[in-house]
Amino acid sequence: LPVTIKPYTSNKGAGVGVNLQDEAAVRAAYAQARAITRHVMVERHIPGYVHRLLVVGGQVVAATRGQYPGGQHDPRAKVVTVDCTAQVHPEVAYMATLAAKVVGLDIAGVDLVCTDIGQPLDAQGGAILEVNAGPGLLMHLQPTQGVPQPVGEAIVQHLFPAGDTGHTDKDGMAARIP
Repeated sequence: LPVTIKPYTSNKGAGVGVNLQDEAAVRAAYAQARAITRHVMVERHIPGYVHRLLVVGGQVVAATRGQYPGGQHDPRAKVVTVDCTAQVHPEVAYMATLAAKVVGLDIAGVDLVCTDIGQPLDAQGGAILEVNAGPGLLMHLQPTQGVPQPVGEAIVQHLFPAGDTGHTDKDGMAARIP
């Protein structure tokens, strides 16, 4: 203890119990998660803020930090999204890009928890929680606080590099047409 309990398949924090401190809380959260799915994960609770890093083509192009009302990490609470792209430590960015690469994604949302995104994860006991194949972009395009990030442009540039016309030759290979 403390632990976090999550349904194996969950959306927007449904059935998630965070920072559970005693057996009664663990049993209640487990039952709630079990009502959603047959498979339930029990993890060591990691203190800090939930962050979403957007990885495109092996680069972190945007990062947001979730701010929960009253400072409580409650996945059911309305979260305020704060841009923190400029604060991401290079080692954190490396770990996020590596996580996306390991699961075979060139565009991914990497969720992690840490106290300070400007410090390496190991030094603060932070951890990557999950890698999402269909990352949401709105939090990066329209953060509640901070600077909007040009994530659409980064994705388009990755998918259609400069000089790539989208044409193919007779063998189906990409052709560069001047």
